[in-house]
Amino acid sequence: AEDGIRDRSPSRGLGDVYKRQLVPFMGSGVSASAGLPTWLELLDLLASDLPGRPDKEGWFKALSALDQAHVVRGDRGRTEFGEAVARHTTAARYGLAPMLLAALPTREAVTLNYDQLYEFASGDAGHATAVLPFEPLKGSQRWLLKMHGCVTRPESIVLTRADYIDFRSDGATSASLAKAILMTKHLLFVGFGLADDHFHELVHEVGRTWTGQGAFGTALVRGDAPGHRAVWGDRITFESFTAPSLDEAARDLEIFLD
Repeated sequence: AEDGIRDRSPSRGLGDVYKRQLVPFMGSGVSASAGLPTWLELLDLLASDLPGRPDKEGWFKALSALDQAHVVRGDRGRTEFGEAVARHTTAARYGLAPMLLAALPTREAVTLNYDQLYEFASGDAGHATAVLPFEPLKGSQRWLLKMHGCVTRPESIVLTRADYIDFRSDGATSASLAKAILMTKHLLFVGFGLADDHFHELVHEVGRTWTGQGAFGTALVRGDAPGHRAVWGDRITFESFTAPSLDEAARDLEIFLD
């Protein structure tokens, strides 16, 4: 009986569940505490760099995010544009959210962010982290899948509609790994609005062949999220933070992660 109780203790059982099943899936909200922009804020920053300042025009705001990215890229090549994106998404110090996520005893993580904050936090937590698809796994305790590229490799950054289309062929390996995670793990969505086209495509493709039942992830969201609940049904469970201000909601999120 005592052995059974010990097996169910949080210090042992919950940690084992984390190691086996939980995978953090991080969006730009995770990096906001370090002063980095959200996706839409990034597009405004990139637009403000241009002589004509299209961010001041109503037609620019009416475009989808992918088309806004196309406009601000202009005729710049992929590497040149990636370097511009990297200038706005690079920070030397991470905030509390990346640190708390890096401290979880998990082996895998996925991000749509370009920055290196999770890698820095993981290193400080004593976890050598391989960054896929750019590095081998040899000797690493954990790995991080960067779906949309990294600031250290500007040519890899995915932001425009053309980049998204190219990803279907160029990013086939990353997509296959992400689909395997969807089928075998429980994702914890943090700082992610669940609106990314690639994410929807992956979920759709997995749903065509996978017979698994129940939720494949838990999303930490601000507010009651009735729209998200209507879209995702029982496939994603939601943990809501209903503080009146964004700063208070961010603080509640950090307390939850802690």
